[in-house]
Amino acid sequence: MFLGDDPNYLFPGKKTFLFTVMYADKVIVPDTGWIDGLKMLDINSIIYSPVGTDTSFFFPMNPDADEIKKFSTDILFIGTGYYLNSWGIKRSALINELSGLKMKIFGDRQWTDMFPYYPDLKNHYINETLSVKDVNIACSCAKIYPVVVNSGVINGVSTRVFDGIASEIFVLAEYKKDIDNLFPEGEVVCFKSKSELREKAVYYLNNENERKDHITRAAKIVSEKYTAVKLIKNILEQI
Repeated sequence: MFLGDDPNYLFPGKKTFLFTVMYADKVIVPDTGWIDGLKMLDINSIIYSPVGTDTSFFFPMNPDADEIKKFSTDILFIGTGYYLNSWGIKRSALINELSGLKMKIFGDRQWTDMFPYYPDLKNHYINETLSVKDVNIACSCAKIYPVVVNSGVINGVSTRVFDGIASEIFVLAEYKKDIDNLFPEGEVVCFKSKSELREKAVYYLNNENERKDHITRAAKIVSEKYTAVKLIKNILEQI
């Protein structure tokens, strides 16, 4: 069983899922922060593996004129607004810090719940959910992708980090401890506060050579270690 979410931190609709985890022969975990909680339940057949990316979907490409017109921007964010709850408030508070910059937010109508509190987001919001193909195209048209994770992630690295790197957009990631192990030479730039998010976004927009250097180094390590093909092979060798 591969866990995409922390089984101790799921929505009520999946309230019995933990039983399934408890009786699985092997539990594959992409977040080291979940491991102690699983071991508390004597779940010890644990394999740690980052999520990685599927390079058949995420890869550098040359967008056409219409795609550039639709997606071109300095800062790109794609994802749900999470409604008016703790996850949505956190996501909106962070992304709102980038308001006023050239930014596009593609997402569902759940973002509109946050507009009374963060009205500047309306200037960047586009009510459209994107296909995987369009996510890759959009990343090829933009400069920076800020990755903000949900509160179920403790130490883990979001799949959007790997996907963005594979698409060769500069990823500015919310800091999580597993990043230090997966990208030990600082290939991925992180932020630890909303003020630092804006500060680093502005800095790397103004320093193209440094931005491209991080893209090149991060893409190299992802292609060498964190593609789906390589990670699945590693998992199968441990089963």
